[in-house]
Amino acid sequence: MIRCVGEILIFTLFLVSSLWGQEKKSSDKGTQRHNSLVALPYVFYTPETKIAVGVGSIYSYRPDGKSGDVRPSNIKFSVTYTKRKQNIISFIPDVYLKDEE
Repeated sequence: MIRCVGEILIFTLFLVSSLWGQEKKSSDKGTQRHNSLVALPYVFYTPETKIAVGVGSIYSYRPDGKSGDVRPSNIKFSVTYTKRKQNIISFIPDVYLKDEE
């Protein structure tokens, strides 16, 4: 199980490092599109899980043709491993479609 978590963390770090800092900007009729990806390692402690380590990332973007005053959509992903041999994988999309619905 530990090897599996290690492989997931290594794969995630590889994926994040290959995408780290990639941003896409374009101008079209006064609108600007700006995508960003941020990934950070973390460590925390709780009485239930003891020490936990992981990596989390947030991908933020605005749909094509939307202006800068429209709320950006976010996709959050994290992988955590605890001292009690727990694997926690979290995927939380916060996506806004047409007219911010």
